[in-house]
Amino acid sequence: MASVYLREGAIVWKALNFKQSDIIVHVYDKPDSLAKVWVLGPNVTAEGLLEQLTNPRETFYSVLKDDKVLIGILLGFGPQNAIHVSRLENLEEMLYSAETPPFKSRLL
Repeated sequence: MASVYLREGAIVWKALNFKQSDIIVHVYDKPDSLAKVWVLGPNVTAEGLLEQLTNPRETFYSVLKDDKVLIGILLGFGPQNAIHVSRLENLEEMLYSAETPPFKSRLL
């Protein structure tokens, strides 16, 4: 909701067109490349999601775009637990994928 207020405020600020002001407001109108886009799409409905999940040609993970949080929520773990576990899984993946065997011998 805060982003809606900021967006509407930016529109009003531009319309006021202050020439003499100590405040500088920069409105960035382009999408943020680092921000995550819709995982399932902006037009997803419960019925559409159920239809995709029960489609024999689709896999559970492909429908949910391999999003660990969504998978955890749909499996009934709740949002807080799903977020917590997905973060732990991401950290484990990063830790264990940092080195590849064979490791250098510590005895040499």
